[in-house]
Amino acid sequence: MTEPIVVRVEQSSQVAAARRAAADLAWRLHFDETTAGRLALVVTELATNLVKHGGGGEVVLRRVDLAPAGAVEVVALDRGPGMANVARCLQDGYSTAGSPGTGLGAVQRLSTGFDVWSRPKNGARRPSLSTPIWSERPSAPDAKRADATRPPGTPQNGE
Repeated sequence: MTEPIVVRVEQSSQVAAARRAAADLAWRLHFDETTAGRLALVVTELATNLVKHGGGGEVVLRRVDLAPAGAVEVVALDRGPGMANVARCLQDGYSTAGSPGTGLGAVQRLSTGFDVWSRPKNGARRPSLSTPIWSERPSAPDAKRADATRPPGTPQNGE
C-alpha cells in the first residue's frame, strides 16, 4: 500500500482534479487503457455525486496489493443526508437530481468490487462508497500506450 491521495471536491470544477489524480495513479501503476478508463469514469461519477448529492467531500485514492498488477481503491467521503434506500439508488433510471440516474449503477458495473455505507439523516462525515479497481494483468509502458512516456496532463511537443 502507499499513502492515499486525497482530492477535495466541493464544487463541480474540482471533479476534473479527482479524475486527473486517478489517471496519474493509473499511469504510474501501468494500468492498460481499458482499466485506466474504467478508473477515470468511476472517479468522475463519484466526484460528481459528491457535489450533486453529498454536500461536497473527498475522493481518496490508494494503491492496494489485491491483484498481481496492483489495484486502486477509491473511497468517496461525503457530508450529505445519506441514502434511505441504497438498493433503489443503485437502479438505473432512479435519480433525485433530475439526471438520467445511471451513475451509481455504472460505478458498480465498472468496479471490481463495490460497497456502500450510508446512515440516512446523519450529518456526520462518513464513508459512502468504496470500490477497488484492478488490472487483470500488468501492462508495462510500451507502444500500445500513447502516453507511455509522460504522465497524464503533461503536454506533448508542440502542445
